[in-house]
Amino acid sequence: MRLRHILPFALLFAWQVAPQRPDTTPPRTRVSLSVGYGLASLEEYVPAVFGCDGSESPEHWDRGDAQTKGARLDIVRGASRTTVFGGATTSGRPSLGTGFGGVQFAREGDLLGLGSGLTWASNDAKTELNLYLRIGSAHRPHLRADIFPPSETYLVQTDWRVGAECGGTGLGGTTLFAGVGRTRSRTLAGTLDLAAPVTGGLDLLVRAMGGPGHAHTLWGLALGARFTFPK
Repeated sequence: MRLRHILPFALLFAWQVAPQRPDTTPPRTRVSLSVGYGLASLEEYVPAVFGCDGSESPEHWDRGDAQTKGARLDIVRGASRTTVFGGATTSGRPSLGTGFGGVQFAREGDLLGLGSGLTWASNDAKTELNLYLRIGSAHRPHLRADIFPPSETYLVQTDWRVGAECGGTGLGGTTLFAGVGRTRSRTLAGTLDLAAPVTGGLDLLVRAMGGPGHAHTLWGLALGARFTFPK
């Protein structure tokens, strides 16, 4: 048998037994920057006050209106996500005016997503642990739960929420979350988040929450924009 007949088989054998080089292609990195502005009507608890003359002002819940604005940065590299957010709220009531911020780190698997980090608010002078959980396929409607979720608009957001979501595990594209959560007044409210593509890597953001309080109807509405690159 001539060499030219043997050579192709020899090359094939050498390729099969040679150590294979691992895939060195780095995971894709995507970045998004979101900004938002919102209005909210909330409640503030006022304890009973006793005057020196024996008069009494009973405990009650006052309505408090506020504005909130902020920004959020998401960095997604492969299955890992890092989120940083912060902003400020203003109100005629000191208890509702605050600076806020935080960070969250998450991993997105095929059927499970987990995340954790810290959320702080200056008026409460404390830092809370934030948590994220997704159960179900990232590419189909799934269940989602959050405690102190990252938000550009702090007051238009419940302390915790649980509901159904479509999308939301990556960056860009249509996302819809609808569920129920607990407000600052410790009452339940409906909550909704929507992201809709506008053009290129630009998305329109809508956030809303509402429900009965102890003495007043609670509501919040925020609008924002998110730019993702590469789209």
